[in-house]
Amino acid sequence: MKSIRNLKIYTIVENMVGVKGWGSWGLSFLLEIEDANGDNQNILFDAGGNKEVFLHNTKIYNIELSNIDAIFLSHGHWDHSSAILEVVKASEGVKLFTHPEVFSHRFHVNIDGGRRDNGIQKEITIARIEDLGGEIIFNSKPVEIVPGLWTTGEVERVSGFETAMSFNENDKIVKIVDGKEIEDNIIDDQSLWTEIEGIGPMILTGCAHAGLINIIEKIKKLSNSEKFYGLIGGTHLVGRSDDYIDNTIHGLKSYEFQFLSPCHCTGFKATNVLYNNFQKEFHLNYCGRKFDMKNINLDDRVF
Repeated sequence: MKSIRNLKIYTIVENMVGVKGWGSWGLSFLLEIEDANGDNQNILFDAGGNKEVFLHNTKIYNIELSNIDAIFLSHGHWDHSSAILEVVKASEGVKLFTHPEVFSHRFHVNIDGGRRDNGIQKEITIARIEDLGGEIIFNSKPVEIVPGLWTTGEVERVSGFETAMSFNENDKIVKIVDGKEIEDNIIDDQSLWTEIEGIGPMILTGCAHAGLINIIEKIKKLSNSEKFYGLIGGTHLVGRSDDYIDNTIHGLKSYEFQFLSPCHCTGFKATNVLYNNFQKEFHLNYCGRKFDMKNINLDDRVF
């Protein structure tokens, strides 16, 4: 596998906010990559859960949507997709990499039978993306987005304790496939990974519905790496039991991470547990945070 020369990560949308910008439930990163060929590439990782927040933040952070070279959509939930059409239009024909089931109709069913849509916004369709000049690259297997930056493809559930779940354990998460309602195991959940020259493997997650340990084990096979440099993104540890969080912590320690920045759907309790176990490696994330992976320090602020 080729390595990239450097990676800078800019947090556009997150639940928390720093000095400037708007915070909002959801996630969006801009990845500025110096790829394996020495070329600069701008990759949008997800597009937040509120279009107005995304557009406001990109404006005040001076992010030019026309400079986006590709979009990666980690999975088919509304809090990661809100501004897809705006980015496709501004970038005039960008490629969007995602899983074939990302546009599934999916929803939560609560204990009383009430239903709430949980999928991508209804106006964001394959036809509309293509009408705006975009090209969708569906993949269930690993795909190289730019030289040295890979998707995981579907992640096998091998850890034994990690399961997809709603925020409320009494809820069900379901989707409609071929007109039939089935349990939603969120098989479309994918992450990105890359090898940074002189540093090591880096993992970027959307919500980690497949499970953090499952994701790392998948990338371990793909990269032939036993240890990893860093991980940033959602972990979906919110609402999980103490045992589940403890099992995750135990698993993470075995990979000897040097940089951890859990955010979005990690939850307050799990964030505290992660900090207490990885104080040296932990970096709090928020809207406006920037990370230069070859120059990490605690004084990074809004960009």
